[in-house]
Amino acid sequence: MSVERETFFSFSCILRNLTYFIALFFIITPSAYSNGELTANFSKNDHTADTGVSIFGKDMVVLDQIVTILPMETIPVQITKQQIPIGSQFLVIQAHAHNFNLTISYNRTLLPHYHVNGTNIGLVVPVTSSPLSDVYEVYVTNFNISRNVSALIAAVAYGMNVPVPGGCNMVFPIEISPFLGISYDKIVVRVDLQAASSPSIFESCEYSSVELEMYHSFLPERDYTPSTYFRQIRRMLTVDRIKSNGVKVNDPLEGASMRRVFAAYTGTGSAYGIVAVYEENGKRYESAYIPAVTYACSTVLWADTCQVLTTTFAKVVCAVLFFMGLFLCLCGHMFFQSQIFIHTFLSGAFVSILILDPYLQLGLYPASICFGLGLAFICVIFWKICALPFFHIILISLNVGVLLASIAFFAGLGDVDLMDSDINFWVAFGVFVLSAPSVLVYLSHKACIVASGVLGAYAVIVPIDHYIGSNLKYIILNTIRRAIAPEFRTAVISPPFQFKDLTLTVVWFTLSVVGISMQLFLQRASPPFPPPPRDACGFFKWCCPDRSANRIPDERTPLLVDARIPRRTPPEGYDDVFEPTLRPSAPHIIYAPTYNAA
Repeated sequence: MSVERETFFSFSCILRNLTYFIALFFIITPSAYSNGELTANFSKNDHTADTGVSIFGKDMVVLDQIVTILPMETIPVQITKQQIPIGSQFLVIQAHAHNFNLTISYNRTLLPHYHVNGTNIGLVVPVTSSPLSDVYEVYVTNFNISRNVSALIAAVAYGMNVPVPGGCNMVFPIEISPFLGISYDKIVVRVDLQAASSPSIFESCEYSSVELEMYHSFLPERDYTPSTYFRQIRRMLTVDRIKSNGVKVNDPLEGASMRRVFAAYTGTGSAYGIVAVYEENGKRYESAYIPAVTYACSTVLWADTCQVLTTTFAKVVCAVLFFMGLFLCLCGHMFFQSQIFIHTFLSGAFVSILILDPYLQLGLYPASICFGLGLAFICVIFWKICALPFFHIILISLNVGVLLASIAFFAGLGDVDLMDSDINFWVAFGVFVLSAPSVLVYLSHKACIVASGVLGAYAVIVPIDHYIGSNLKYIILNTIRRAIAPEFRTAVISPPFQFKDLTLTVVWFTLSVVGISMQLFLQRASPPFPPPPRDACGFFKWCCPDRSANRIPDERTPLLVDARIPRRTPPEGYDDVFEPTLRPSAPHIIYAPTYNAA
């Protein structure tokens, strides 16, 4: 019995030491950058971590390393066959740079149609069964003369019956192009891709049954750090990660099938991932394109390009808008003429941008401000002459309607497929706009106060929104984009709504409630509207001079036009300052004739 126990303990010690040795071996084995080369390393976050496990129908990250590439340096990325899971059919090896372009190629010497340049690039490397092919290698080069470039080097393995991303390329420079082409301007971001090839030998690229699913996600607002950039790319490397961290986008109803258009939110990074889907015999096989990230601006010059308002004039207008909104929110209705002026100015500037944009590219916003000021002066003059508050209530309610319609389309209605049609969009937009006056016109006095509180609070948060980098300003800007940019009608709106946006939304709501409550309290004992000045010539004395002295007599001229009212002297002891004819209670005055003593 003691011999068996001793043998058992000896076997246990040997087994425990062997386990420690294997664990220590895997811990100290180099898996990253060594002697200028990158070797494969399995990610701990994947479904399998053993090299001997088949990945039939699955994907696996076999390399995930961040390196710094020196100027004019070329590093090889090597992956051995022993490190690739059993059942792999091809690898997607990719390089992601934060600020500057890199070049990835099949050969150390660059050859036409065998390399690609960019910030989010990669190549498809087939996995062969030949025993001579033990190492799969590509090369990454930094051609920036004086820049060290931080790069994320990754490789994803795919199994059998999986569609090849970009395998049906017809435009991009490489035969198989699994990467995305990103272009942008101030209004939209365009994502171009090439179709995936089917694994079936009976299908061609013209009649392929591979479907493409588009996903996108946002980086934190105004966060341009490399760590955040690479973290977001890692979250979009594989099919499962794309579906978990991205928001699916509907397919476009019209336009290029290999292009997706998104609304540009300048300064907020957006990541794009595409999943190629192939179904056969009730099974679903998927692969992921190389993800791409853009800020819709140049991060190298972000201080100049990653802000919406960059000129001194725009910043002055932003500051004026803040104080104007604060005044309108807290005490707008107590100064009714000022309220009319501000509301008319805002609506006039908004409409003029839509009208003048096709004709004015430079100086559009100064012209819009001048147009709004002119229309505001006209409306104030109209109030002084006609004194009809009904028209101004309608105008103020329409402003609220425009804001409510913009919020509805910003929050998700703009991404409905039916809204791609301009007719559907503007009819629905008009219904939202007219719904506000139809409700508020019955409130009259309350409508003006509510409109001042809501619009004034929004005018307050827009400058704050600009300076802290949130995106609530695009509530109105997206409506302007839809009106002036034909390409924007097919764009995916899907705005970012992060902590800054949530905070500003709470501030907007709170400030609106405070402003409306404050105005209702201060106006509780006042008439709904101030008494208007009805004497037009009294207001325009400079243009209505008195011409009675030079009047030419005609048939309508009074005969006693030059007569003077006689002076009347009240009796003694009567000190009423009013004349008897104006005061019935005054004693009757008898005017007796006087005679001279002579």
